[in-house]
Parts: sequence; C-alpha cells; structure tokens
Amino acid sequence: MAFWTWSGWKPVGAAAAVVGALFTAVGVVLGGWFTHLTLGNANETLKITQHGQIAERFGRAVEQLASDKADVRLGGVYSLANIAEQSPTDQPAVIDVLSAFIRVHAPMSESCVSGPTHLRPPAEIQAALTTIVTRDPSHDGSLPVDLSQTCLVGADLSGDAQLAGADLSYSNLSEAKLPHADLSGASLFQTDLTKAQLTERAKLTGANLTVATLNFADLTNADMTYATLIGACLKRTNLTGANLYRADLSGAKLAGAKLAGTTYTPVCPDGPDVMVPPSVVGLAEAMSHETDAQLNDTILIQIFYDDQSTIWPIGYQAPPSRPQR
Repeated sequence: MAFWTWSGWKPVGAAAAVVGALFTAVGVVLGGWFTHLTLGNANETLKITQHGQIAERFGRAVEQLASDKADVRLGGVYSLANIAEQSPTDQPAVIDVLSAFIRVHAPMSESCVSGPTHLRPPAEIQAALTTIVTRDPSHDGSLPVDLSQTCLVGADLSGDAQLAGADLSYSNLSEAKLPHADLSGASLFQTDLTKAQLTERAKLTGANLTVATLNFADLTNADMTYATLIGACLKRTNLTGANLYRADLSGAKLAGAKLAGTTYTPVCPDGPDVMVPPSVVGLAEAMSHETDAQLNDTILIQIFYDDQSTIWPIGYQAPPSRPQR
C-alpha cells in the first residue's frame, strides 16, 4: 500500500520565516527610530537646560558689573569671559556688555592724561579689554567693537589684539601696548596715541587717524597702507620701516607746528621739529640724534598731501603727492 505524503507546508514555513524576519527588521528599525527620537528630545532638553543656565549666569555676571566693589566687578568680567568661551553664539552679547562696561567705567575726561603718574586701567577694565581683544572674530556679530570716548592710558593690549573695524575715536590710548595689533579699518579719529607701541607689524590698513596724536609713538614696521592721517600729529614718531603706501597725509604735522583743539582734543605740543633724512625709501642708515623722528626705510609711495596744509621739516624735499581722486 502506497502512502502519499503532502509536502506543501515547506514553502509556507519558509514564507513564515521570511515574514518573521521582516517583522523583526521592522521592529529593529522602529526601535532605533524611537531611540533616536528619545535621544533627540533628550539632547534638545539638554540644550534648553544649558541655555537657561547660561542665561542665568549671564544675568548674575551683569549684576556683578554694577557692583560698587572692584573685586566683584572683576569676578563679573571673568564670568562673562567664561561664557563667551563656552558659548560662541553668546560672544557678541558678551563683547557688547563688556564694551559698554568700559565706556561707563573708563570714560574720557579731564583726568584722563598720561604723565609722571603713568596711569593704568583698573584691573577689571584691563580684564575686560583682554577679553575683547583676544576673542575669536569669526564669532562676532554685525556690530563692531565700540570703545569710543574711553580712557585707556597705558592699557596692555599685547598679543595680536583683534580690533579690526573697532571704534576707538576720541579715546586716549597714550602709552598703550599694541604690538602686532590688528586695527585695520578702525576709527581712531582724534585719538591720542602718544607714546603708544604699535610695533611688530601692527596693522593700521585703511584706519582713520584723522587729527590723531601720534607724538613719540613707535610705529616700527607698521602697515599703514591707505590710512587716513589728515591733520595728524607725528612729532618724533618712530616710523622706521612703516608702510604708508597711498596714505593721506593732508595737513599732517610732521614739523614743530601746533594743532589747536577744543576741550579733550589732543594737540601737538611745542618741541623739536621732525628731522627726515634726504632719502626716505630704502635708507639703511639709522638716525642717531635723540630728537629725530626715525623714518628709515619708510615707504611714502603714492601718498597724498596738500602743499598748503601739510607741514614738512624746513629744507625737506617731500616725495610727490599722488593725484586726489
């Protein structure tokens, strides 16, 4: 007797296995999606929490800046500096607050003068300045740094100070240390830079130095291309190796003339005239007279000046002025 065996269940069993595998895969995918969603929500919650914490710290730091105690104000500055470092998106707000803090607590005034006392900024002002000039400019907002009408006599802004496009007009930066500073495009209108150190190829490209005072300043190897120096005072200024290509020297005081000014306006005091060597470009010899302004290797190519208002030393043959655009 022959027995018939049905083998039709085998395909069904295989299909069941495939369906089971598909359900398993879908379960894994859905599980991964839910996990991702949960983690995403957790990360978002964490960001919101962190933002809230930063906002709280920011508020406390601002309150500290308003304290009548110097050490508390200094703590507020350090707190804001820490926030700017940890949260680049908050850097513009931090810089704006610290700039306002400096304008309020170190304003330009009659008492803001350099002299035998050698004024220096208070610790909290210096700390705020350091935070501003050492920031990462790539995280800046749309507004430039505003340090206009401030008293920054003797400020230490060493170490690649980032002040490109900054507003430092009507400020006193006499005796300030600005080696290798980037002041390209900065507004230094009527700013006092007497005895300031702008060495190590400091950048003043396109800077506005109209009626600024640069007496006794050290601008060795400074890049002053396209700078505007209309009516500026440059008595006994060290411009050794400086690049003044296409700078505007209209009315600049390069001799012993006086520039009259109003209240708080820097003036050109009486003193020895600037002595300029016969050959300005490519001169290798250093000048030895202690009262001479040093212009060795200074580039004065295509500068612009007005024959009637620009004052050169007696007997000095100035390079030709480029045509005014």
